[in-house]
Order: sequence, then C-alpha cells, then structure tokens
Amino acid sequence: MIDADDGSVKEEFKGGRFSVQDLTVHASDTVRFAASARNEVRIFTLPASDEKNGRDVRISGGWVNSVVWPCFLAAAVDDGSIQILDEEGEKKEHSIIMPASGFEILISAPMDCSRLLAAQDKSVYPFLAGTWETLPSWALPETIAALAVSVDGSLAAVGLMDGSIRLYEVETGKEISSLEGHAGMVTALEFSPDGSILASGGRDGVVILWGVK
Repeated sequence: MIDADDGSVKEEFKGGRFSVQDLTVHASDTVRFAASARNEVRIFTLPASDEKNGRDVRISGGWVNSVVWPCFLAAAVDDGSIQILDEEGEKKEHSIIMPASGFEILISAPMDCSRLLAAQDKSVYPFLAGTWETLPSWALPETIAALAVSVDGSLAAVGLMDGSIRLYEVETGKEISSLEGHAGMVTALEFSPDGSILASGGRDGVVILWGVK
C-alpha cells in the first residue's frame, strides 16, 4: 500500500505464489481488498496486521483475470466463466458462462450492486445482480481492452484496442460519446468518486483525464 499524499510505502502484503492480475477494494465496517492470481482470490483486511498473507479463496477454472467486490465478489476466470461469491467471499452463489471462448473477460460493477458488466472480445454483457439475468449486449467495433463503471452505475467506459474510448448509458445501453486521444491500446480506465472525471491509461504511456459530466 502506498500513501496517496507522499508516495511512501505504508504496508506490504504477501501470500500469493503468482503474479497479481487485478485488485479490488470493498469498504464496509473495515476496509478489505482482494487480489487475483492463478486460480485464487486472496482477501486482505485492513488494518489487521496479522493478515498480511491474506485469506485464500480458491476459484475453479484456471487463472482469475479480473475481480470486483461491491456487495458480492465476482471473479472472471480464463475458462470463460464468471464465479459469483457472497459478500464475504466465502460461499459460491452462481456461475455465469460467457458466450465466447478464447477471449479474456473483463468485469466491472457499480457500488450500488445493481449490475455486473462483463466485456469479452467485441461485446459488453450486462447482468442484473441477484438474478444474474442477461440484458441485451452492446456491440463494439474493436476488441475491448479495458472496462469501468461509474460509482453510481449511470455510466460505463469501454476502452478499445484502437485507442478509442466509448461511453455508454448503463440503464439503456446507449452509446453517448466516443473519446479519441490515445495513440495505442487503452489499458486502464477509472472514474472519479463523483463520476465527473474519467481517467484513462494507454499503451502509449499517457494518462488522460476526461470531463464526462
């Protein structure tokens, strides 16, 4: 963990045997975060100093490529599935089988836990949380490389291999804007807490801040 003010290292956590693929934070009465790697999600609780190795949650199906943790824990696995666990990350509640095979799955979810968005190849698939009903998918012109949902769940940003970013209205699935600025593939997306700014990172080594509201 790094201090946001001065950049100093505040805490170091270990326990996983393989490279970390993704991180997500769940804030409740205590701050917890989950790190994904090969067939596992490792959960750490802060500021509990006795949990520096974390709690290992085994995920079947292979490498865990992406993980989100609003009021459920979801892990995207390279066997083409998304495993849904309860809020504590202890009990498996559902498994979603994605329609395509051989493509990495990216997932994102708003803090209100209303939906789970999953991106694979050139499509985004929205799911209603709880029932996990599949809503109409969104077709993109290029392969998807990054995905983010605003905290309030109103906007979704989709980063593409060609360097462009598409903004969608989550409720309707309507594309509302196309952002051009990166010279290479978009590799990371994140909304500000109030949803007014979108930060994007690209393979061109550039971070761009976009006003989106």
